[in-house]
Amino acid sequence: MKKSLQKGSGNLLKIRFMEISAALLCILLSGILWGNMCAGFLAGALEITALCLSVCMYAFETASDYMIKRRLYRDQVKNVMQSMASVIPVSVLIAVIMAVICLFSAAKLSELFCASTHGIFPYVMIAPAIALLGSQGAFRIYLSRMGDKKGVKRCCIIGTAAGTVSGIIAGFFASDLGGKVGALLRTDDVKASYTAAGVCAGISLGALISLFGLLVVSAKSKRNNKELAEEGMSLVIDKRRDVIKNLRYGIPVCMIIPLVVI
Repeated sequence: MKKSLQKGSGNLLKIRFMEISAALLCILLSGILWGNMCAGFLAGALEITALCLSVCMYAFETASDYMIKRRLYRDQVKNVMQSMASVIPVSVLIAVIMAVICLFSAAKLSELFCASTHGIFPYVMIAPAIALLGSQGAFRIYLSRMGDKKGVKRCCIIGTAAGTVSGIIAGFFASDLGGKVGALLRTDDVKASYTAAGVCAGISLGALISLFGLLVVSAKSKRNNKELAEEGMSLVIDKRRDVIKNLRYGIPVCMIIPLVVI
C-alpha cells in the first residue's frame, strides 16, 4: 500500500499545471477571437481567481498531502479520515468567503484591473468557480491518497476541458448579447465585459462538473476506506496541527505561481 500511495502528489502537480495552462489558453483565445479588451477583462478575473485558489485550494492541498502521507506511512488510516473530516470544512469555508469577497468587490476590482465600471460581470461570474474549485483542494488530495488516483485525475481533466470548451462557446453567445447592450449604451467595453463574463461562466460550469465527479469518486471509495481504517492503527494524534502548521509555508509558495505565470 505504501508504494502506491507515493504517486498522489505527482499526479496533482501535473493537474495544477494543466489548470494554469487552461486559464492562459482561455486568455489567449479570447484575445484572438474577441480582441485585447476582452482578454484584459478576462485576465483580471482569472488573476484574482488564481490568487484566491492559491490560498484555499493549492495551499490546503499541499499541506494536507504532507499530513496524509505522514500518517499513512504509520498505517493511521483512521486518523487520516478523522483529521480530514475537520480540515475539509475549513477549506470549503475559506473558499466560500473568498468567493463572496470577490463578488462584492467586483466594482473595485474592475476599476483596479480594467479602469472601467462595466467590468464587474467577469468577477461576478467567476465567483462560483472560486467557491467550487477552492473547496476541492484538500478533498481531492485526500481522495487521491486514500481512494482512486486515476478517478481523481480523470475528474480534474474532464472538468478543466469542459470549462475551457463551454467558456469559449458561452463567450460567443455573451458577445452577441454584449454587442446589443453596448450599442444601446454606445460604449465598446460592455461587449468585451459580457464576453469575458461568458467565458468565466463556462469555467464555473467546469468547476461544478469536476466537483460532481469527485463526489462520485468519494462515494465509490468510501467502503474501501472504512476497511483500511479497521485494518490500520486506531491511534489519533495531532488532528489538524500538521495542516495548519504547513499552511504557513504552503500559502506563500503557492501564491508565487499565479503571480509569476499570469
